[in-house]
Amino acid sequence: EQMRLPTQAEWEQAARHGATAPKDAAPDYPWRGPFESWRANTEESGLQQTTPVCMYPDGRTAGDVWDMSGNVWEWTNDSSEGASEMYYLKGGSYDLEAEAANASAVAESDAKEWYPFDGFRVLVASISRSG
Repeated sequence: EQMRLPTQAEWEQAARHGATAPKDAAPDYPWRGPFESWRANTEESGLQQTTPVCMYPDGRTAGDVWDMSGNVWEWTNDSSEGASEMYYLKGGSYDLEAEAANASAVAESDAKEWYPFDGFRVLVASISRSG
């Protein structure tokens, strides 16, 4: 097995539990409906800090993946073309509005910088071995 950061596409697939992106980004949250503040740690929660994993059980995906919306931006393995130090982040954070926490939203950050609202999610992928 291999552990790594997910690509943007892999992250979105997990956040949507394999469903396609809706035409309207408004319901593009892990629970597949409109935003409701009790489902994710965003600016609307008023907490203004990170929260423990699984604090928002009604925000998990149909596949039981927790905290894909809000709390901290999650680094992906994708970088900006031509800017090797700039990487894409997904999921939004506690200090931004709900629109930044939908599966379509993306941010960009310098890999050399650290912010308290950035985090990561590790993907475990099987490595096929031939022979």
